[in-house]
Amino acid sequence: MNIQSLCSISIGDLVTFATAVIAGFALWSQIKGVNQQLFIQNYSEYTKRYQDIILQFPERINEVDYALLANKGEYEKTMRAMRQYFDLCFEEYFLNKHNKLDTIIWKPWQSGMLFAFSKTAFGTA
Repeated sequence: MNIQSLCSISIGDLVTFATAVIAGFALWSQIKGVNQQLFIQNYSEYTKRYQDIILQFPERINEVDYALLANKGEYEKTMRAMRQYFDLCFEEYFLNKHNKLDTIIWKPWQSGMLFAFSKTAFGTA
């Protein structure tokens, strides 16, 4: 590009270029906002599901001496909740394995799973 062609750029061309830059920035900003909203929405949905499952567990579920097989009525209810929890864990694992989760989400979920799986009742289930 030579000086003569640079001088031939019109004000209209500059306005068009500036408009394109502003539109590009606005689009980028909107996409970033939508991504943040989806992140929060997905995290909140999984958190709610986790809370709903945990509320179904007996109060003593985390105790070392908790006997999952001791009470037949409690066992069936607890096993339904355990299956829901294991399904939730698998979904989270699957999403992480296929690079659909940020590390910010996966690391605490993974830690929570490992901690839960170390409990006697979860091992029995």
